Order: sequence, then structure tokens, then C-alpha cells
Amino acid sequence: MSKAPPLSLLEKTLIVQTVTWVKTVNDAKPAGAPPSYPKLADIDSSSLFRRIRQGLQPMPWAPPTQRGYPAYELIENARSRQRIVLDGAVTGADSIWLDGAKWHRRASESDGRTHYLSFGRWPLTYKLSAQDVPRWQSLPADLDEGSGHDVLRFPDGRLVSKDMVRRTRDDVVTQWWLQCISPLNERLYLHSERQPLDDPDHFLPTFVHRSLAGTPQVFVCPLRQGPTLLFQVVTDPWTSITRYVALRTEASHDPAAWLSRFDAGESPLDFLPRLGAWQVFEIDAGGEPWSSWRTDRREWLLPVAPTV
Repeated sequence: MSKAPPLSLLEKTLIVQTVTWVKTVNDAKPAGAPPSYPKLADIDSSSLFRRIRQGLQPMPWAPPTQRGYPAYELIENARSRQRIVLDGAVTGADSIWLDGAKWHRRASESDGRTHYLSFGRWPLTYKLSAQDVPRWQSLPADLDEGSGHDVLRFPDGRLVSKDMVRRTRDDVVTQWWLQCISPLNERLYLHSERQPLDDPDHFLPTFVHRSLAGTPQVFVCPLRQGPTLLFQVVTDPWTSITRYVALRTEASHDPAAWLSRFDAGESPLDFLPRLGAWQVFEIDAGGEPWSSWRTDRREWLLPVAPTV
């Protein structure tokens, strides 16, 4: 039997990337769904595989889409204002369609021009806002000269007849812009180590030290790793997802002093002992665990200042 030639580093890397791709696709399937494997056509068409081959990590949840394609920039550049197309009029429904994707409406301003949205499983809130602008941002000095059949070229490449521009020179159009305004820092989801979640029943509090409006702020729960003390760090007010840092109760040397500092408004990140990387949990308003992380980056856990 002839020996197979040794694999090159490039071939080994491609194998690992392919395994990551297949695992990510199947991990996103509902529990009990049969596994799926890529076909030849998927190799060239998959945005996820292309992302992995570029050395980028898969996202923890499916990203928003625009016209059927993953819009990774809406997560990676979430804090920048991004132009987006509103599909149809805004109604009283819980959903708003943007660029062909369904977003969940969390709240709206009374004027109907500002809405607070989230997408899929992402705990982040985005602000969708309307801005009225002139249809033509600039008009040529010779607009009223010559024939209306003459064609004007605009900086964006559009070719429009003078007659058309003359008739609509005073028109105003509405543009829609999307921007993340969540106090939850999205860097945690992009660069931290995601952990498997414990059984949801294990997050039920056995003792609540502090709560606000029925939501536990500091509590003990019986995780498999042992009784664990969770301190609230930040909550998204629209999605109602709370981010907690956790500490095994056996390491809780002075919880009374910690509670006193928490009551004084200090962040748990300032007074809890640092035992390697932070253990982080996110839990929704109903007590369902959302995700679990480990990170050594304190700044990714702090609340993000509101966007002006």
C-alpha cells in the first residue's frame, strides 16, 4: 500500500476551517434536527465559509441580512450610522422589514419616525430613525439653461434629464438610518470565548440578595460548577437582557462588603476579586439563560455610553 503524501499546512488549515464551518451550521439548527453537510455549490456561495477562510470567527448567532446576504457589518460596525431601506410603511405590528429582513420592534416614539429594534437572537437594540433630506443634494448652476432633454450626471453616477430635475428640485425624501444604541458592548460577542450553557433550571435563584422591579440584581444559583453568586453589570432596557459577572460562592470572602459597594452604585468589576478571566452570563427578564462567556477584557463588560 502506497503512503499518502503528507498534508501541507494550507491543506490542514482548510480542513480545520471546513470542520468549523460544518459545526457552526449544525450548531445553529434546532435541537433534534438532522445534521446537514455542504454540497459542492455551497463551497463558493457560503458567506459563512468565506468568512471563516478569511480568518474571522463565526458569529454566535446568525447576523442580520440585507437582500438575503449576511450583513456582518451591522454587528462589527454596529455603532456607526448605516443607511438602510425600509420595506413598506411602518404599521402597528411587532415586526419591521428592513432590506428584506424581519426585525423585532421593541418600542417606537410617538412621532413614528424613531423605532427601537432587535434582530434574531441578538440581545442588542438598534435605533431606526428617519431623516428628511433634499432629493437633490446639489444642483448644477446651469440647470435652467438649455433644453430639458439635456442630461445631467450627478456625483453618484446617476444620469437624469434636466426636465426631471427642474420638476423635482424642491422635493424632499425620507432616508432611514440604523445604529446600535444598546448599553451591552457587542465586542463581547465578537472576540470572547463562548461557553456551553448550564441547564436553565440551574439558573433559578436559591437566594436573592438584591432585586429591582422583580428582576434579580444579585443572587445565588446552583450551577453544576457549584453554588454561584451573580452580580448585575448592565441591562439592555429594550430587550431586557441582563449581563452578569459570576463568582463561585466558595470564593466569596466578603459578600456583605461587596453588597454595600453595589448598593453605593459601584460596578461589580471594581470590587469583585479577579480570578483569571471573567465568567459572564446573560439572562432575559423571564430568567432564561441567553449565553455564557469568558473574557479577560474588562472594557467589553462595562456599559457603552449612549450614542449622541
